[in-house]
Amino acid sequence: MKRVCWMLGRAPRRRCFPLVALLAAVAFLGAGCDSGSVDLGSSVTPLSTGNNFQTEDVRVQTAAPQAGHPMTLEVEVTAEQDAEQIPLAFYLLDKEDFDGDAAEIKQYFAGEMLLATAAAGSHAYTVTVAVPGEVPAGDYYLITLADPSGLHEELDENDNFPDPEATALADISATVHISRDHAETPNLMIEDVSFDSDVILFEADDYEDNGLVHQIEDMPDLQIGATVKIRSVGVLPVTEVPLTLCVNTWFGCEPLEIWDSANLELTQTLVLDQLEPNEVNIVHLGARISQQTWQNIWDYVYQMGEDTFDLEIALDGADLIAEFEDAGGALGNDNLLVRQLRLVPPEEYPYNPYDPYDPYNPYEPYEPGLLALGAAGAQAAYATPLAVDPNNGLLQYSDDYGKTLASDYFSAGVEFSALARLDNGGALGHVQGSVPLKVFGHTFDFAYINVMGQAVPHRVQDSGFDLDVRFAGNTLYSRSGDAGFSWDNDWNVTKSKGYTTRFWLGIVPMALTASASGSLGFGIEAEIADDFVTNAGPYVDVGSNVTAGIDLLIASGGVTADMSLIKDTFKGDASASMTLADGGATLNGTLAEQISNQLQGPQGKVSLFVSYPDGVRWCKSWGVPYPCGVRTAYKSQTLVNWQSYSRNDVLLSKQQSTSVSLNQL
Repeated sequence: MKRVCWMLGRAPRRRCFPLVALLAAVAFLGAGCDSGSVDLGSSVTPLSTGNNFQTEDVRVQTAAPQAGHPMTLEVEVTAEQDAEQIPLAFYLLDKEDFDGDAAEIKQYFAGEMLLATAAAGSHAYTVTVAVPGEVPAGDYYLITLADPSGLHEELDENDNFPDPEATALADISATVHISRDHAETPNLMIEDVSFDSDVILFEADDYEDNGLVHQIEDMPDLQIGATVKIRSVGVLPVTEVPLTLCVNTWFGCEPLEIWDSANLELTQTLVLDQLEPNEVNIVHLGARISQQTWQNIWDYVYQMGEDTFDLEIALDGADLIAEFEDAGGALGNDNLLVRQLRLVPPEEYPYNPYDPYDPYNPYEPYEPGLLALGAAGAQAAYATPLAVDPNNGLLQYSDDYGKTLASDYFSAGVEFSALARLDNGGALGHVQGSVPLKVFGHTFDFAYINVMGQAVPHRVQDSGFDLDVRFAGNTLYSRSGDAGFSWDNDWNVTKSKGYTTRFWLGIVPMALTASASGSLGFGIEAEIADDFVTNAGPYVDVGSNVTAGIDLLIASGGVTADMSLIKDTFKGDASASMTLADGGATLNGTLAEQISNQLQGPQGKVSLFVSYPDGVRWCKSWGVPYPCGVRTAYKSQTLVNWQSYSRNDVLLSKQQSTSVSLNQL
């Protein structure tokens, strides 16, 4: 282990202190270079060995840095060989104190970041750090330090900061003026948006080409779902932030109605109660595209001769909240996100034959004239169905429900469908779906359920019931029966599945373990008889458990987590009454189907915190700065903060009678 020493009172003649020692203890302060050297251990397994890092110069790219806001820097780093995950720390030293004879130099830990990769040799890298909100206005020297926590085992641990024996301070530091003019002015940002699915399907029963305009008749209102990642940069919370959606047509950007979970209503402006500073806020949008708006979209796209149009997502689109903009205008304009969507004609869908007698076929029979709305360039993952024979007396009701609520580290979703059918194969009820979860990039089905019941009065041997329930691909429960099978049951089980990942909070590596845990189950009522019933209600209630471990003896920290991932109950209730007539040549029946879903999306937040020595305290000797002690830093980061989303939907409720000829059988 290398020795730790320097000479107090003047610039060091030989710099032989490993910076990891500075992070571990300050007992050696005042020791002479030839005495009082310290051997220190570390619990860290080095990220690399045989390398060497130096920082040469740092240049400020932001025109007018503000306290409480990001600052872009260009820093020059020299590496002996290619490397990954190199921590860099930045410090602000009060210029007036440093240039004068102040006994105590005011200084601020300006932040740290992890340089993902560094190539061998000397290269300049552009990085962004946040100026601490408490920094007073004034002029500062900016100092850079490489690998302050000693996570890499280097050839020379003593040259990770600019050379303190340089003849000019300008050679090792940038001079920056920090302003507080906008310290309490936020900058609202939409960082990303993801849609529930690449393609949104709907039925267009009839559309005609009348020269320039397509007329679409009897088309239901469309629903579009999206998850938006929002951040407010600054030092203070921002309240009552408006969020809007609109689509561009001939009539301008037409607003869409957004579901407001708090007030249980549709609104053109969703008001977010509060955005905490520098936290990732996840908002799920359930929006309604009216038939008239869709008609306008179709007319616009058709007349333009293109198959795309724009969807705009705006945070404070009316500029009701004063925002900070830097001199280049890059900030303040990032609260508007535009996504190009595409109309997908039916012929682009991959063909997959639809077998109306296969209860496990996931594809639903859509009427001819299928259109789709989806992300530009997306390929639809649905089948083009075969036309249904109108002469076989078919009655069929079906609908599906899908939502994806996503963040960088945790995601939850539901994908359910239900079908009821009455035809020359008797009565059939089918519910199928899953609840996919993502934890640290790992996706698995917390629950999968497949329920099918079929009653065939004229072919009793073909009647039957099947149930399959799985967790993470493994069957938990199965049940089957033949004609005459009768069952009424409510069942649930508690399960958990977790993953561990390394996460960097600033320059401190943490081992995070997160698990999705909760109950999954179903309520089933089945009668496989002429009075047919298959009522299936799968449900889940999933929370999370997050723990954190730190690999450094010199750091302490943990996690605060209060997050529910998802609660959902999907119901597909199918029933039919059937009788044979005309000596068994005709099947008379009445089919009923009710489909509903109750969803409560992710709620709460997960935050990490850590306390650790930030590397050094800086002193001056012979006109240049040098490390002279240890300072403790506290850092926290919110991984996710969900804005609540909940909705109860009755997707379908229908009943109808029919007569089916069985002569062809």
